[in-house]
Amino acid sequence: MRWTDGEYRFMDADSHWKGPTLRVHWTNVKPEMTRGAKDAGVNIMKRVMITDLLTNGNRVVGAVGINTRTNEFIVFKAKAVVMGTAACSRVYNPETPVPWIYKFRYHWCPSSVSGDGWAMAYRAGAELANMEVTVRGYRFRDDLNLSFGNTGNEGVEARRVSWQNEETRLKLLQKEAKGEGPFYYSLNHLPEDFHKRIEVAYVDERLISFKVAEERGFNPRTHWFEMQDARPNQLHVEPGIYTDERMKTSLEGLYAIGDCVAGSHNVASCSSMALMVGEDMPNIMDKAQSSEIDENQVQKLKDAAMAPLKVTQGPEPMEVECAIRYIIERYVGMYKSEGKLAEGLRRLKTIRREFEPKLKATNAHYLMRANEVRSLFDVADLHFASTMARKESRWRFLRLDYKDKDQNFDNMLTFQKLENGKPVLEHRENVPLELKYSDDHKEDL
Repeated sequence: MRWTDGEYRFMDADSHWKGPTLRVHWTNVKPEMTRGAKDAGVNIMKRVMITDLLTNGNRVVGAVGINTRTNEFIVFKAKAVVMGTAACSRVYNPETPVPWIYKFRYHWCPSSVSGDGWAMAYRAGAELANMEVTVRGYRFRDDLNLSFGNTGNEGVEARRVSWQNEETRLKLLQKEAKGEGPFYYSLNHLPEDFHKRIEVAYVDERLISFKVAEERGFNPRTHWFEMQDARPNQLHVEPGIYTDERMKTSLEGLYAIGDCVAGSHNVASCSSMALMVGEDMPNIMDKAQSSEIDENQVQKLKDAAMAPLKVTQGPEPMEVECAIRYIIERYVGMYKSEGKLAEGLRRLKTIRREFEPKLKATNAHYLMRANEVRSLFDVADLHFASTMARKESRWRFLRLDYKDKDQNFDNMLTFQKLENGKPVLEHRENVPLELKYSDDHKEDL
């Protein structure tokens, strides 16, 4: 991206890539990606939501989905399936304050990130890992708070002030411990040109922020952003489908790439994974065996996906989703304990038993949302189970009843899968990377 003076827009992204990067913002990324895919001969099924994977034994042989405009149920047969997954935001509330939580304004991730890929892989029998790990949320909660530039991306940080307009940058934690808050971020010291740069950054990914700010009468040039205690806001980076170095999952014929695979992060990593799998695909196809699709399985998955269309009296998907979010945020959250977790899991199972069969879809759009809720229930259940099984504290994982690090958990991961329809959870050591992928041999890549 270039500014009007012709200069490229570089930013210091030390926290991500340990050096300056060229920031790219564009409004036409999806059309351009679509054009490139079509030029490569890809058959694109528009407005189709994949709901489940088809299996034959330990092999994935296809997928099923619904058209989110016509309610058509579609069966895909495939020798191999490559799944693109991102973080699961929607088991936690967004950063935008009430009552704007219904607008899906999540940081990092779009509203579509509801854990569908993780859930369908789990239901098919694939292993998931690290489902207890969350991102530690940011210390502010207003909608126009995470713009590029106000926390250092452009090399200029926001002012941190107390309610008395005192600078608190170096004394924030001490003041907070004394109860001298609330505290705020302020951008009112920045010149107009800088604010215009921030607005440019919103064009492609946070356009709704302008609408929300307008409704609230909020002006980021003069008003302060209230800070809050750290809180989790999504399952991000570490959790997800477990793969080997070449992105192969524990199921034959299933590969996973994306923003949230193998401890990876961001589209740049997703792109490199896609190139790796694409490079392997001719060999994968040569070795793949055609497998028959089980028509009984297809019918069962169709019944599950289309069930909300038959419900005439029941809650809309968003009502149930917000209940899931509340339970996860209240009973898992940043600071966990056995009692909180047990009560939260009881509540989650209660609302699932009571309301999942009653999810109502009056049209194709709501059918999509109802299937997202089904995935959110699965992800929330996995999150509870893995959190309860890990009895220690380290890094972003904090148990109030187990405050010390358990040395026996060093280099261990939490694995979860379905085996003969029953959930299996185990802790085992992570498989070491092949030598050529290790830090000592990066020059070989």
